[in-house]
Amino acid sequence: MMPLSAPSIEMLRQRLTALATNPDLLAHTRAHGRARAVPADAVPRRSAVLLALYQANGQIWLPLIVRPQYEGVHSGQVAFPGGKYEDGDGTLEYTALRETREEVGIEVQSADLLGKLTEIYIPPSNSLVTPVVAWLPFVPSFTPDQHEVASMLLVPLAHLRNPAYWGQKHIQLINGNLAPFHAYLFEGQEIWGATAYMIGELLELIEGIIGLDGNT
Repeated sequence: MMPLSAPSIEMLRQRLTALATNPDLLAHTRAHGRARAVPADAVPRRSAVLLALYQANGQIWLPLIVRPQYEGVHSGQVAFPGGKYEDGDGTLEYTALRETREEVGIEVQSADLLGKLTEIYIPPSNSLVTPVVAWLPFVPSFTPDQHEVASMLLVPLAHLRNPAYWGQKHIQLINGNLAPFHAYLFEGQEIWGATAYMIGELLELIEGIIGLDGNT
């Protein structure tokens, strides 16, 4: 298997850098997503997650976690490794790296980071989440924290880009109405909500850079 080329990784880094000042780069995803503006009266909790791409067996992979069942709004949901910003982190990028180490047991270096996707506000937990993207120059060996992670989902990028595995999840809102949310389906799990929105941004951003089979 040939490794992902350095020029392709650099192109992805450049697109992430450009995204910070040019939101029109992801016009399609945003046009089909839900508004994620922070309410004027909210003081959100800052958080960060890590989208850690890596290559193995001829494909590009994106690791996710399944949260355990607990008394909370995100119980049992599929998510990226991550968590809230803590005093002493310094940056949200560090938060993403620290939380990834604590939750799934891999050491990602700051040099592996490529940039950030759009911040997204999650009303049920009043969190403003920064998605950080990394390219891992190694195949990770995960050691999930049993208190934080019920199971791992190692998803091929090609699977997420295949419309055959797209669906909808209907969630009952506070007003009693059912709202449809885009979902990705994998191994009996529904990947929806903010996690699906982040994946949508990532897939649109890498269009034309990474092929379905992991080639460039």
